[in-house]
Amino acid sequence: MPESHWDSQMQQTAQRISYETGKPVTYVLGSIRIRQADGSVSAARGVYTENGIIVQADHRYLNIDQIADHEAFHDIAANLSLIHISEPTRLRR
Repeated sequence: MPESHWDSQMQQTAQRISYETGKPVTYVLGSIRIRQADGSVSAARGVYTENGIIVQADHRYLNIDQIADHEAFHDIAANLSLIHISEPTRLRR
């Protein structure tokens, strides 16, 4: 969906998500078809990639903020470092 067709909510969400993740946001109409490794195809309402975030703009139940926030969470999770435990933890009885 070209940016010239975005409403103010779409513009604000894209700006916020791009600011939070550093990734561009693309809106599409209709569900996003994803081909799985086994060859099957499934539908998604949002996609996170290393190159950007794709959001279904016309989902029946979820608004674009909900979908975009979910995809932005994948960026946060991908950038978290693992917690390092320097001493073994002992279970107490």
